[in-house]
Amino acid sequence: MTKYNFDRKTLQYSLEQCKKKLKSRSLPLVEKFAYEEDETFFSNMLSGNYSNITDEFYYYEGIEDDIEDNEYSFEELKEILIGKSIELSKILGDNIIDLIIQLQEEEVFYIPSETEEKTLTMDEQVEYTIKNYEQNSKKLLIPARRLLQEKKLIQATTKDEISSYTQFPYSVDLPFIIVNPNERTCILNHELEHALEYILNIDREKKGLYLELGSIYFEMLFCDQLHKLSEDKYSSDYQKRVYETYLYILQFYPLFKFIKELKSRNFQISDKIFKQLCKNVLGVEENELEDYVIYIFEDDNIITQLCYLLSHLKAIELREQNGRKKQDSLDIILPEIIKPVSADQKSNKEKILTYRRYLSEIERKR
Repeated sequence: MTKYNFDRKTLQYSLEQCKKKLKSRSLPLVEKFAYEEDETFFSNMLSGNYSNITDEFYYYEGIEDDIEDNEYSFEELKEILIGKSIELSKILGDNIIDLIIQLQEEEVFYIPSETEEKTLTMDEQVEYTIKNYEQNSKKLLIPARRLLQEKKLIQATTKDEISSYTQFPYSVDLPFIIVNPNERTCILNHELEHALEYILNIDREKKGLYLELGSIYFEMLFCDQLHKLSEDKYSSDYQKRVYETYLYILQFYPLFKFIKELKSRNFQISDKIFKQLCKNVLGVEENELEDYVIYIFEDDNIITQLCYLLSHLKAIELREQNGRKKQDSLDIILPEIIKPVSADQKSNKEKILTYRRYLSEIERKR
């Protein structure tokens, strides 16, 4: 474990550069905030505080967070909820909204039965990650090997309270990977893919709601490799991702039904009908409306969750495509990764058949 540590010289030099920049009186305010965030990150890493997580979803240019911690009138809450519904309708399009509704109504995803929790050491995760790229992407294999062999941009920790993440400082053109190998068997591969896409200059801003597509796609292939090559074949990561997707679909289902109802009325609706829809479709009474709006939309939580949900669904589709065409996986994900989700016009019936085949396959692997 000790060999996977950040290079302290790199951290110290980066911290000093941040401090120098912050002394400039002509520094634009946006850059000032970015350098302050970087200063905190580098200071925390040097002190061993690896839980310094910042929101990587700020790259998404979509729904802006305008929910503040104060009391709202009914009229304000109605305006916010309708406004957010219009934005989501434009971002997602009818096809995706209908797909999520159909997935819930047909009970495609489910709560998987539990299997024994499997963990891999960092060395084991490195081994299977390399094998994953050897098998599925020669184009990513060389930069992946280089990052894993140099180790200076990877920090391993087994503290239970720390979740893995990849940091992309504004002030340094380097990704920093923090990995808790106890979190998932594929977690190093997941975070490494984020770093590789950064190094290859695959624009994070253009990924939108497919920000997690590459990482989830390669984590699924990682689990496949583990199943082929390991004596203890079944990775509990399969069930974790399926369960997470089940929960997201369950949460979005009433909201998307609500959006469809609003759209059928051209988003013009009386207070009386609005309250009825909130109660009958969202399951939210008038006195619960503020809590619901804040819970769903504060800090763009909905965008984070949509990133994981839609990336997982698309990754299942691309995994099946990989099995048929045997292309380099980078060539498979790149055309999709920068498409708006609303541009996907593949039939929902065909998608659902793909998801069912995947779910049946991973059940057979138990």
